[in-house]
Amino acid sequence: MNVTRTLPFRLSPLPGEAMDSWLEAAAAQLRAPLATLLGAVGLHKRAWVWRVPWLVLLEDEEADSVAATTGIPQTVLHAMTLAHFDQRAVLVDRDRRNVDHFRSWKHGRGMGSRYCPECLKENGGRWQLSWRLGWVYACIPHRRLLADTCPRCGTRPRTVAYPGTDIPSPGRCGHLSRHDPGTRRRCLFPFGDVEVPLVDADHPALRAQQDLADTITASLGTFGVYRTAEIPALDVLADIKALGRRALALLSADQLAQLIPDDLAHLCRTAVTELPTTERKVMYNAAVTAASVTAAWTVLGQPDLPQAGARMQLLTDVAADRDRWLSPTAPQLWARFSSPMLRTAHAASLAPRMRQTDQLRYRIAAPRPGSPSADAAAVLRRAAKTPALLWPTWQIRLDPGVRLNLGTALSVALMLVDSPIDLTTASEKYLHGLIEQPVTTHVLQVLRDAPQWKEIQLALIRLADYLDHHDVPIDYARRRQLDYTHLLPAAQWKQVCDDALLQPGYGRRRQHARSFLFERISGLPHERLPGSPGPSHAFNQTFKRFPFLLTPDLMAGLDRVAHEFLTGNGVLGEPLTWEPPTQLLHGLDLPWPDPEDLDLEDLHRRVANGERPAEIAQALGTDLSCLRVALTSHPAPAQKVTRANSRTVRRGRTRSRNNRSEWRKETGLQTARHLISRDLLEDLYVQQGQSFQKIAEDRGLHPRDVSPLVDEYGLPRHNHCPGGKVDPEWLRTQYIELNRTITDIADDAGVSFTVVLRWLRTHKLKRPTDPTGYRRFSRPTHDFSDADPLLQPVLSNNYHLRRLRIFLRVAGYPMFATACDEHGLSRTAVNKAFKQLEADLGGRLVERASKGRSMQLTEFGQRVARAVLPLADRLGVRPEETELLYRILQFETVEGREDRRSAD
Repeated sequence: MNVTRTLPFRLSPLPGEAMDSWLEAAAAQLRAPLATLLGAVGLHKRAWVWRVPWLVLLEDEEADSVAATTGIPQTVLHAMTLAHFDQRAVLVDRDRRNVDHFRSWKHGRGMGSRYCPECLKENGGRWQLSWRLGWVYACIPHRRLLADTCPRCGTRPRTVAYPGTDIPSPGRCGHLSRHDPGTRRRCLFPFGDVEVPLVDADHPALRAQQDLADTITASLGTFGVYRTAEIPALDVLADIKALGRRALALLSADQLAQLIPDDLAHLCRTAVTELPTTERKVMYNAAVTAASVTAAWTVLGQPDLPQAGARMQLLTDVAADRDRWLSPTAPQLWARFSSPMLRTAHAASLAPRMRQTDQLRYRIAAPRPGSPSADAAAVLRRAAKTPALLWPTWQIRLDPGVRLNLGTALSVALMLVDSPIDLTTASEKYLHGLIEQPVTTHVLQVLRDAPQWKEIQLALIRLADYLDHHDVPIDYARRRQLDYTHLLPAAQWKQVCDDALLQPGYGRRRQHARSFLFERISGLPHERLPGSPGPSHAFNQTFKRFPFLLTPDLMAGLDRVAHEFLTGNGVLGEPLTWEPPTQLLHGLDLPWPDPEDLDLEDLHRRVANGERPAEIAQALGTDLSCLRVALTSHPAPAQKVTRANSRTVRRGRTRSRNNRSEWRKETGLQTARHLISRDLLEDLYVQQGQSFQKIAEDRGLHPRDVSPLVDEYGLPRHNHCPGGKVDPEWLRTQYIELNRTITDIADDAGVSFTVVLRWLRTHKLKRPTDPTGYRRFSRPTHDFSDADPLLQPVLSNNYHLRRLRIFLRVAGYPMFATACDEHGLSRTAVNKAFKQLEADLGGRLVERASKGRSMQLTEFGQRVARAVLPLADRLGVRPEETELLYRILQFETVEGREDRRSAD
């Protein structure tokens, strides 16, 4: 029966001490050979310590035996083996009880241990387990680099076990002495006397060592780019190892000094020079390890991946100068077992050398770039959520001045984000070939040259992520397949304009509206609309001005047409338009601000005043495209119709340079609808019994514009005011018995003078006292008996007096056109009035304007003007309206006097 005996001593292990160091210290205290102690505690000695199984992993029986003989808890014993660092700093094969050298620092610290002379001197030669790890190169408490070899014999400590027949000497070299060849004497050099470099407390090498220690303790990356990524410690160490080795392999001493301090670079250069040729490519020396780890830590210790990529760009540039293969996937060759963070930092370092398509594909501008992860199905789903013309607000925000083909190119670029497809596939397969590959490439090159290219990339990346992870209420792929041939027919367009109190215009205006609706519904460029004039520059220029002509009522009517079209094509439950939230763009320095930030009140005022679009954009400090988006979302209100401007608005007298007033020119009936509601008309016409003329005059309208409203509103007409067909007896009573004028009858009936005249001729109604027929004009209200006899032929009725008023207002101007524009007169009416006056008065009044000569009064015209001017007040002509005529007559008088004096 085997009975386990306890040892006659209790030597507690130091924190972090290795199992072999503790056993050697115990054997030295017992003054016993190491082999004897190993047999007593139930372990077996082998020649090579690194391959001693119990140093890597204690089996349960071994742990029970050692714990029973020494009184040390098994948890403490297990913490003294390399299994303590399993899955954190090394990978232990528990079946074979050895360490996977591919995941450790192979070719460097495959065997043996580094050491800190200060620690060995203080603790009596006790060795730390962590010194066996290739990642450890410095003692943080003593601020010293670790030593690698024995200064006397030049061997690495603890590569072989202490001789089993000898009593161990802790803190001294146990290798055979090279000074006494052929003997079995030991070197026994005291490691505590070794001189090693001392560094500052805040030295990057110590900070890097501390970060690695914290990473191993936490089992996760705790520094730099790993802080929030939750990368396993083994992968972090693999990144440090791969990047450090690459830095040493690529960089010269001067280049390496750009990543590490000068003193460390000097130590590294000295160590590499002193190393044997066969060992210069391995990271054996602590100074070399410190330099490589610190260089890698300088890159990966940055707060984010873009900054890490910027620091790593030094290695990329050197590799490019040496004609090394550069690709975002290259780390798979030189960084085995590396984490995504290293591959991402490498991709970020390649950004200045990558094509714009690859920058989108690898998400270079994102906080965490990486290899494409979206498959074809994911890209297809994203395409169904994206219009062929990127949403207008996004186009504006991302436009650095491209303008042409920008919307389609941005939609194609959106398909490239995080996907392996190329430009041709993105355009032809997912967006139906709306844009050719060279055109898209050109647009992306212009975007890349813009100062905001990084922000534009980030905006597209955010948008792609949003579309991939959120549902979109519109299926743009289905809308692109609809038939738009019969969108907005002419009759429907006319009805929309009538409801909005606007003129439907001619075919070009309806084509603008169709193209506008087509883009809003389908998300396609308007050139794809069936029946479109195609890529016409003239049409495109006029089409871009269409949003400046929109009103809220017209916009509502067009939206109603769009909803009816979608319903008719089986598209139910979808909104007409939708855009991703603009909050995705917050914090980005994009070329243009949000159109919603414009001063809409000022914009609407300028549009109503008829300012040119370019002038408005300059005044508001924005772009025409931004104005179009703002006016599409918030159309400028129509000009309010009042009593003062109703006739002006109806007749379209106010002309503007963008033709907005002409576009909004209302008919008389539309103006009447705007000013007179059904309830108001019922109160005025039915309850109060007011005539059409009274109602119209109070609101600046014509009676014939009010009359149709009675029938339209379904109100009963007055007995004396028939609608549609006239009652002959009523007409006879009004015209013959009551002796009313045709004009008065027309106003009461709500028809024109011509209609009443046609009625009289149809029913053969004539006054016996009116031999001239049906025309009867009212007499003047003023007495003109004192007027010059020359004017008597034109003072008999108000119609003649109207011609005299026109003469007074127009005769002083250099041409008829100027006078008509100033006084709001019709050129035809003015020309006709002058001809009638000349015929009635028997002489020519003016010499018409011709090329190089303005209009001038004849001598007869001057006589007439002098005769009419005293009557201006009775004719209702204001003094300021005759000021020019007074000046001309005064000038003619002075000139005539001078001519007569010269003749005498």
